[in-house]
Amino acid sequence: MTRRTKILAGLAAYAVVMAIGVIIWQGGSDGGDPPSGTPAPVAPGEANLLVIMTDDQTLESVRVMSNVRTLLAEQGTTFSRYYVTTPNCCPSRATFYSGQYPHNNGVRDNVPPMGGALLFRAIEDESLGPWMQQAGYWTAHIGKYMNGYGDPNPPYSWDDGIEPQPGWDRWFSLIDPFTYTFYNYKVSVDGEERTYGTAPEDYQTDVLGQEVLDSIDAGVASGKPWFVSWMPVAPHIGQRERVPEPGEIPDSFTVVPAPRHLGMFANEPMFQAPSLVYGAAAASSEDLAGKPKMVQERATADEALSLSGYRAELESLQAIDEWIGRMYDKLEETGQLDSTVIVFASDNGLFHGQHGLWQKSLLYEEAVHVPLIVRGPGFPAGTTATQLTSNIDLAPTLLGIAGGEATRVLDGRDLRPLASDPAQGTDRALLLENWYTFTNTSTQAIRVGDWAYMEWSTGERELYDVGTDPYQMTNLASDPAYAQTITELSQRLGVMRSCAGATCEESDLSRS
Repeated sequence: MTRRTKILAGLAAYAVVMAIGVIIWQGGSDGGDPPSGTPAPVAPGEANLLVIMTDDQTLESVRVMSNVRTLLAEQGTTFSRYYVTTPNCCPSRATFYSGQYPHNNGVRDNVPPMGGALLFRAIEDESLGPWMQQAGYWTAHIGKYMNGYGDPNPPYSWDDGIEPQPGWDRWFSLIDPFTYTFYNYKVSVDGEERTYGTAPEDYQTDVLGQEVLDSIDAGVASGKPWFVSWMPVAPHIGQRERVPEPGEIPDSFTVVPAPRHLGMFANEPMFQAPSLVYGAAAASSEDLAGKPKMVQERATADEALSLSGYRAELESLQAIDEWIGRMYDKLEETGQLDSTVIVFASDNGLFHGQHGLWQKSLLYEEAVHVPLIVRGPGFPAGTTATQLTSNIDLAPTLLGIAGGEATRVLDGRDLRPLASDPAQGTDRALLLENWYTFTNTSTQAIRVGDWAYMEWSTGERELYDVGTDPYQMTNLASDPAYAQTITELSQRLGVMRSCAGATCEESDLSRS
């Protein structure tokens, strides 16, 4: 049976149920003995590693990626309650590379003085790339790195040119301010600048996808196990051909699908969610009435723009999905498929009008609850792990597979025990944290059980029971009936604000 036939057969039998973007993979199990088709275990340091991290992809949108669903989810483990610590590009990626919460790795925003590639330089010698090299792996970074890499303009003022960052045998990194330009962009190829033009074959996702295939070949040729990290920009908004001037957000700043996919979702309706509210209607929304002042002020989503952006995002994901299919074929053809762990995730989600919001950077479900699917040895096929997990867990998991060691204290845990045993990690608590450089405001939150509790630097608080209120529309923080719950959650949040290593894993709270 060809892969295409397998995909069509899988799609016919595959059901996706959505509620606030929570995807339930029908036909999966919740642990127990690994189903047939699960790759056999391999010794530490023998598995190859392919990490695919999209940019601004929501949980809901996985439904339009047939290869992700049939080749990864049906053959691997879906982590259905996976959260990013901070719903913003740079801090999320710094967490991935460091295995640490932002309050420990120091990268709290996209731009200086609280974020950007400049801040990560302080710890880049002690991050995932160098650790994987030390474990004996051939390594490749392909695509987006961190905000400001290679940019000589304020506020980044990057002064290291386009040199490769430590830990990478192959460095194929987009250069700022061209990162979000899908044509007429520049790439650092092992420190040498390469410019791509406006030809159809220069479409950024396609160039990066081909580089992944080439890097897999180079990894094999090295004679070592390999670790390839692919960071495509889609479905993030961007420019087709022109780099914006500093501070400029031109009208043409939009999502850019590959030409072959333009119009593919032209008639797609917006997903249904009771929290969607646009324009003047936000002022009278009961949902917004219970939200902090800053959220109310940001509730300016436009319905037409939200819908057009949503459709373009679905279209832009098609090229990524096609390349995932080619990567799968490459691994299968070269006999590496069952000795390769493939990780598919997003750096953060995005609002499309929920709570009247657009963009991201707030600690609600739509921005922090994103896809994570892992296929390969150690991850049972066709199963769903329902424990709370986070991007602080990716580095410990990859290092565990590689038999490597971190030189910094990691805040997360290896996900393999959670994938194979549904009893593991059921009482776990996660910290979410966000800083807003331009408003001098911050928010910290704790997720434990079904509770989502947030504390703002303004003194405002939010409490949601996402088990009964998955759209987070009813703020329970002012309800006296939940006073004891808030006291307990606030105490635990106080500990986690400054936790490190093992103290981030302690949790004596259960849903009350």
